[in-house]
Amino acid sequence: QALGLPRPMAAAWKCHHCQLAFTAEDEKGEEEEESAALGESWYHLTASAAANAPKENEIEQEFASIFKQMEEKRKINELVCNQLVDTYPLCESCTEKLLVELIAAKENASKECEMFTREYERLKEEIHSEEAGNDVDLREQIEREEEEERRLMAKVQALEEERISLRRKMSEIEQKAVLLEEMHNCYWR
Repeated sequence: QALGLPRPMAAAWKCHHCQLAFTAEDEKGEEEEESAALGESWYHLTASAAANAPKENEIEQEFASIFKQMEEKRKINELVCNQLVDTYPLCESCTEKLLVELIAAKENASKECEMFTREYERLKEEIHSEEAGNDVDLREQIEREEEEERRLMAKVQALEEERISLRRKMSEIEQKAVLLEEMHNCYWR
């Protein structure tokens, strides 16, 4: 406007989600309400048009209602998962539904994250306590094996001393045998 450009015309939009038509205009200033920033105008069926609509039996109505809810959920999931190329424009009520779905998805993700974190901490603590238990078992086993090693080393030492003693005795016996041999040879000569 300051440059002398003409004010853009109100654009006619169709909600990508619910297919309702609305118009959007540029903001006119801070004096307008925030909700009127898009200049939404909704087209509602009149009561007479609704009354002239063909009546369905209750089962068909229930099926149609369930199908519509499922279709809305599918579209919201597509919007949430960014599977649609054109995800705009959305009317205010669809945006609010999307926001509610996103908040619920965020809360579910936060709960899952918290649950996984608790489970991770529990498993980490369990592993730590098992390792501590294993450490105690390993220390006890090491102590038993060290005790067995000391006992066996004492046996080896005793056997080594016995071997030395037997060698000494054998040496003494061999010396006596040599002496006796010499005495025998001297006597019989």
